[in-house]
Amino acid sequence: MNVDKVKLNNTNPRSFRQNNQNYKNNQLHFRGASVALSDITSEINNQMPKKLQTIYKMGSGGELRDIIINSFGTAFLAPIFIKWNPLSKTDEDTRTYSAWRQPVSAVLAVATQGLITIPFDKVVINMVNSGWFNDDHNKTAFKDRKYIEKLEKRNNPNISKEELTKKVDALLKKQNKELIDSIRYKDTITIQHALGKEATNISPEEMNKYKLATLEDLLKEEKEELKKFNETKIPQRIQRSEYYRLHGDRASQFLTDTQNEIAKVKDLKDINKILLSKEKALKGKTEDKELLSIIQELRGMLVYGKAEDAHNNINTKIDKIVKKHIPTYKNLPDKASVEKIVRENSDIVKRKEGLDTAIKQIEEFISKVKDKNSTLTVNEIEETIKNLLSDESKNSSRLEKYKDFAKLVSEKYTSTIEANIKGFKRISGLIVATAMLPVSCSLLNWVYPRFMDAVFPNLSNKKHSNEAHDYIDKANRNGEVTK
Repeated sequence: MNVDKVKLNNTNPRSFRQNNQNYKNNQLHFRGASVALSDITSEINNQMPKKLQTIYKMGSGGELRDIIINSFGTAFLAPIFIKWNPLSKTDEDTRTYSAWRQPVSAVLAVATQGLITIPFDKVVINMVNSGWFNDDHNKTAFKDRKYIEKLEKRNNPNISKEELTKKVDALLKKQNKELIDSIRYKDTITIQHALGKEATNISPEEMNKYKLATLEDLLKEEKEELKKFNETKIPQRIQRSEYYRLHGDRASQFLTDTQNEIAKVKDLKDINKILLSKEKALKGKTEDKELLSIIQELRGMLVYGKAEDAHNNINTKIDKIVKKHIPTYKNLPDKASVEKIVRENSDIVKRKEGLDTAIKQIEEFISKVKDKNSTLTVNEIEETIKNLLSDESKNSSRLEKYKDFAKLVSEKYTSTIEANIKGFKRISGLIVATAMLPVSCSLLNWVYPRFMDAVFPNLSNKKHSNEAHDYIDKANRNGEVTK
């Protein structure tokens, strides 16, 4: 079966951003403080009822999950509407007889489709890990943990659980290093094949596709950051600085009082209580909207760490505002003066230059890779970035997170192959499930009457009697039976 490849630029299930040290895209920002979205999600999941947690965990179940959920609805919801359908003209016994068909159908669906889907899924996993499929569905360069565990257990049946975990961890680490080293030093990726075929390297054209896709992801991220910087962060900085100009003394006094109150307590809960009271006092006051935002940012600093860390962070922020920012802006004559200083601020200028430098350099890499005669290697890209970082005359600090470019390309490669395999499994799984429908229906038609005869004989006899009566009525109407 041939499944089209997933477009590289649309692949993001295991994006390099997930492992990047600069994980800002995985955070909620409070203009000064941040909370990891993964931590919030985890906490919400922990607070959910057990039943909802079970359903959430089924989210990675794929085709089997869909079958179970559909069967659940068939077994418990459909009978209710059949049994108590006010529009039905049939008698109650007939409706009850029909309603019981749904749970039986659900059980058979799971038994036939589900039990076929599970082994089929395992077969696919084994095949992609051992190199049976084409290069776009080949995981031999980054085999699954479970597949490696299975091989190790086969080679060493007596290995302990602890030893197995250590061995697999070491193999996964080695496998990851080999993949990155191959990309960095050989500018290719080596993949294995089943049936004793020799290992091969992906073509230079394919390798360039992964380089290009990675670079385009980086460019998109930097351009989004620049847009956010120009359209959100600078206007917010101007707005806050204008507040300092108009209400500097009040802001200074309020924040200093807050700082002094916090200095007297030692527990995070007490610090939070003080900040909550300050927040409550400021709510509804339009002129103090920026001050309210500052207090909310201070509360955001309580998410991690200890009370000592909170004291240090809060003191640093308040001191910077009271001793540096407010004195800079409070005596300025107008908003235009505020905007001029903000846009000329050294930090703002450096960040803007850093973004511009990163964008320009990434665009240059993209242009070279797109050239049909390109020989630009991953190692050369990394060396160029390292040279830029060592040149103090150029503001290239934004490129720091991209210096391990081989790792980013490896993550783009693995995420693309994973997405291709996922698409194949979904389509082929659907085909297998559909192919089982005739079997399920035939089995249902055979099992259901016998089930009802065995479990509900009285209801079953009435149903058969009603059906016989219907046949006689029909025959009478057609003149086939005479008195």
